[in-house]
Amino acid sequence: EWFRRYRDSAIRLAALDPSNFDWQKEQAYGYHNLAVLDESLGRYAEAERAMRAQAGLYRKWLQEHPEDLELRFEAANVSSWLGSLAMRQGRLAEAEPLFTEQVEAMRRNATEEPRNVRWQEYLLDALLLLADAQAQRGHLEDARVNVSHASAIAEALSAQDPANNYWRLSLGRVRFWQAQFGAMSQSPSSSALAADAAAVLEAAHSAEPRNRHVLNWLLRARHLQADLSLSNG
Repeated sequence: EWFRRYRDSAIRLAALDPSNFDWQKEQAYGYHNLAVLDESLGRYAEAERAMRAQAGLYRKWLQEHPEDLELRFEAANVSSWLGSLAMRQGRLAEAEPLFTEQVEAMRRNATEEPRNVRWQEYLLDALLLLADAQAQRGHLEDARVNVSHASAIAEALSAQDPANNYWRLSLGRVRFWQAQFGAMSQSPSSSALAADAAAVLEAAHSAEPRNRHVLNWLLRARHLQADLSLSNG
């Protein structure tokens, strides 16, 4: 109820002064809050409607402010949410181009501000989301290329700050995908890669034992290890 009030108030506020960009952006945040809540409750159609309304606003604003890196990031984040919502509903063909939009936007930001670590972090996330969608569609070579790009970023970030648990999680996700691709091609190194992924993710889980996202990736790594053990007798 309160998120709906916020959205409706933001729409009225934006109408009071179309030239005030800060007021205009409140509309987008109003839609976003409701979409995230709906997604968490499994109401994917409602979440998509709100995200598409938000995406329409960002398309207009990016035409007016094409060099605004923060705006570009926020628009890319909406594309990512729409891609994830499409994947949750099995629409992989829709998800892949949405994640590609996110990757391209974050790659532009990282190129234009190479010393801004935020853009590197978001690019890494975008590459892994895209690789996941591509792998599920059977586009394995494209997925491998994107994981390779993500690996270079993850290794650099982890070397810069080994205690940053989000970056450690990202490295673990990269190692998981490398092991997964190794398993698909029956590479003899796949078991070692899976063990490496599990070790990195175990460390991330020890640092944040209540983080379910970390635990989910650790479980995926353990499951892959079990599959490989069975395959190897």
